[in-house]
Amino acid sequence: MKLLLPMFLLAVSPMLAQEPEWQRVRVEDPLRKTSFDSFVLEGSYLAPPAAQVSAPSLEVLCSKNKLHKAYVHFGGAIRPEPGMRSLKGNRQAKIDVRADDRRFSEYLEISEDRTTVSADNIEFTELLTGHLFRQHPENEGALVHRLIIGNIDAIGVGVMIQFDMPADQQGLISACGLAQGKKKK
Repeated sequence: MKLLLPMFLLAVSPMLAQEPEWQRVRVEDPLRKTSFDSFVLEGSYLAPPAAQVSAPSLEVLCSKNKLHKAYVHFGGAIRPEPGMRSLKGNRQAKIDVRADDRRFSEYLEISEDRTTVSADNIEFTELLTGHLFRQHPENEGALVHRLIIGNIDAIGVGVMIQFDMPADQQGLISACGLAQGKKKK
């Protein structure tokens, strides 16, 4: 009888594992008199930064059926790419990405504290689908299941974050206006 309980727990534990899902919260911005839908997906480290200050996450802000910005929070300082700047003049970091079986790199704007990179609509769509312009997030077959993002931290240590993507992402796609053929207002 004592042996049956541990065997039962081993058999049931995979069924108790939580499916990843976007945590949705309404965020008010009283300064600009607006509000955003914030979608957050927790990540896990495959290789943590040398000095970790928070947990890794992917955050998407949407307002009025439009993607405002997507952020990858590394949880520690990462290294900007020397000499790389966006069209706005902001510093950028080279981010290595594995979207399921597809590998690519992107240059994304980096925050002043160097712990976060931001992606616009096109860059975020590439992260969701693993393809630039060839796939669309509304097509569920185009969405990636596992996203691995890497960079080098401030002291030269490789940082890798894994995001297990939710099976159902239609709430995010709808709230952020990522549906193909959406009529402009």
